[in-house]
Amino acid sequence: MFQNYFLTICSVALFLYNFFPVYTDIPNSENEFPLQVGDVNISLTKLYPPHFGKLVFFVIDALRFDFITPLLMPLTYSLVKDKGCISKVLVESPTVTMPRIKALASGNVPQFVDVIRNLASSEIVEDSWLHSAKRKGLNLIFYGDETWLRLFPDMFIRSEGTSSFYVWDFTEVDDNITKNVNIELNRKDWNIMILHYLGLDHMGHVYGPYSSRIPLKLEEMDKIIHKIFKNTLDDNTLLVVTGDHGMKDSGGHGGSTVSEVTTPLVSLGLKCQDSSFLQTDVAANLAVLMGIPIPSSSMGQIQESLLSNMLSIEQYLFAMYYNTKSLLQKRNLCTGEFKLASEHHTTFLKQNKKLHVELANKFYKTCSEKIIDNLRKDMHRQNFLALLVAVLILLNNIPLMLNIFFDIKKRHNTQYCLLYSIGLLNFFINFTILSYISLSVLIIMCIFNFIHFANYFTMCSLTVREILIFGSCIVHPITFFSSSFIEEEHQMWYFLGSTWLIILISDISGSRKLLSKVKLVKLMVILLALRGAREINANIDTEYSDKLINIEDWVYSTLLIFTLFTVWYSLCDIYKPPKLKLLNILILFLIFTLKSFNFYQIQCGKIVWFLIIIQIFMSRKISLDSCILIGTLLVQPHNTILISLAIYVAREFYDYEQCENSTLILYLFENFYFFLQGHRNTLASLDISVGYIGLSEYNPLFVIPQVVSHLYIFHILFHMYALESSHFSGTFGKKMWNILFLLRSYTMLFVCIVLISFSNHLFIWSVFSPKFFIESAHSMFLFFEGTVWHLYYFLKKH
Repeated sequence: MFQNYFLTICSVALFLYNFFPVYTDIPNSENEFPLQVGDVNISLTKLYPPHFGKLVFFVIDALRFDFITPLLMPLTYSLVKDKGCISKVLVESPTVTMPRIKALASGNVPQFVDVIRNLASSEIVEDSWLHSAKRKGLNLIFYGDETWLRLFPDMFIRSEGTSSFYVWDFTEVDDNITKNVNIELNRKDWNIMILHYLGLDHMGHVYGPYSSRIPLKLEEMDKIIHKIFKNTLDDNTLLVVTGDHGMKDSGGHGGSTVSEVTTPLVSLGLKCQDSSFLQTDVAANLAVLMGIPIPSSSMGQIQESLLSNMLSIEQYLFAMYYNTKSLLQKRNLCTGEFKLASEHHTTFLKQNKKLHVELANKFYKTCSEKIIDNLRKDMHRQNFLALLVAVLILLNNIPLMLNIFFDIKKRHNTQYCLLYSIGLLNFFINFTILSYISLSVLIIMCIFNFIHFANYFTMCSLTVREILIFGSCIVHPITFFSSSFIEEEHQMWYFLGSTWLIILISDISGSRKLLSKVKLVKLMVILLALRGAREINANIDTEYSDKLINIEDWVYSTLLIFTLFTVWYSLCDIYKPPKLKLLNILILFLIFTLKSFNFYQIQCGKIVWFLIIIQIFMSRKISLDSCILIGTLLVQPHNTILISLAIYVAREFYDYEQCENSTLILYLFENFYFFLQGHRNTLASLDISVGYIGLSEYNPLFVIPQVVSHLYIFHILFHMYALESSHFSGTFGKKMWNILFLLRSYTMLFVCIVLISFSNHLFIWSVFSPKFFIESAHSMFLFFEGTVWHLYYFLKKH
């Protein structure tokens, strides 16, 4: 079965590679200025002059559009009313920093796989308005997120970058930027200053946008903006304030909610009008205002609201002509509209009639919109044949896994070799005929495998309950064909989990035995507690989140003590020597100290981790109680109660004698708890703040394991409980992993089918693609878990 699951991982990789291709057709050479319109020679000094001597490009990470208000940022808001405008900038998914910087600088549409590159990218952007400015001889300086320095090396005469990954830094990085700003305001040798403040984003990750700390940080940004504007007022300086992306109501980002994809663009010192446009439009318009070449990779439009009051009619029309001609070099479309626009433009230059201005502007705009739409579609081209190959390999793998699971037939090594070979060939060789041959072979194999399975399979070996819960697992992935079921998937798991608790309650409610009555009371308490936990995590995306996330008074401290006591009670049920029990009490006390007074205490966090390692060393293995302590340390304070509730649920539902039935129920509840913890089918629900417990700086070797452990802590707890209850039995372990691998492969099959079916859907990048990434991560983690267990059992056996 292990090789079957590895085949699933390879198929998912093949699908990923062909569904999210790296697009490289956009040119990166310098975009040369046109020297004539039609048969009319033009003067660049008159029609394309720099309108500002200096530019301050001020990026506030995770700045939401609704943060620019008279209450939160009164100084900036008053400047907007008198000296500029505020535009609503629409950001595309994924809403993470690196892709958004690329969009702001180059005007190009970042690809969805950039969300992976964001973690540790060494990519270099080869064309942007920064490059245009550098080639023109302008001096650039930068202070802020080091992502800019990775994307644009050797671009700045002075710079200082700071890692954006250390989310507990609310002040130091921003204070350092401000210190440098104060120095640079007294210098005259720079033309463009780029600032990228990170404190607001970090604060959002940890406390959320409704925290009482957010207004203080916005007030700080407000004063700096006001100071820069007042100090550069006489230098013919354009001050642009924007965010790379917004912020979800729970504090994260990466998804496509309104608050994540909407950010302001404040233009101070510019005669403009409030409007709304795409983030990819920013680069082209900044280039026009600074009199530098529009980036050749730009897919942006010229915005009349920003430029029409600043530029003369001749200058504005030339900017439209220049940008549309640049787009035509990427796609030779709408040449008719462009020719008509050029003719009206030429006539205006000769006769100066405003009627031709409107017509030229209209045709330029129509043509540029057509080209941009076409470019955006091409950015997401997929290799459809290779995707079908990946799906059919997955489909063939299902009956092979079922044959092994039901002991219908010995595995066919020839089939495995053929499937692996087909996958590898289609991964490395992009050849149409090969794909068609692969599809034909896979379809024949698929028909043969399913017919063989159907001939031998019988439902008689399954009980009614097993059929019912197995049916729930089969029906669930089919719901992915609805975007609403993906966005609200947690509701389905809540329903299934609560239903099985009620079924168990109903089974024992008629019994008059004392033990049954006690068990009934326990189950009722668990059901009510889980219902309460659902309400707590449902409020994380509201203004109550600050109170829930931060333990600031005796009420919350009392609740935390109670939840930690339930964890201690769960640990007491696990047989351990007295020394370990005392050590567990000490660890829980330190966790209470860590979470009560300040969730971020470096030394306390280090001590807790050290004691947990000691506990693992004394146990001579990573045991269930070690996982309980790790989970208690990592989860947010309001979710601590879920740790003990998970153990109680596992104890009530787990039965070693009924491996299949128990594993299916644990699979149900591990998904139930995954969503109950507050996770959703969006990248924004990932809590990265827990990755820094015991750390004073960003270190991926420690941050990533902590974040992943927090993400899958309930999967780990349920699996570890089952394995320890069976004393890590090889027979039981193989059965359990076989069931989990089979369900995961089946789920991935439907996710891939859904992505192919809805490749042109409106929500393909905002709903369906994130779901694919999340399910792929689930698959990789399960593969890692299974590999560790197989290795452990192999070493133990030998």
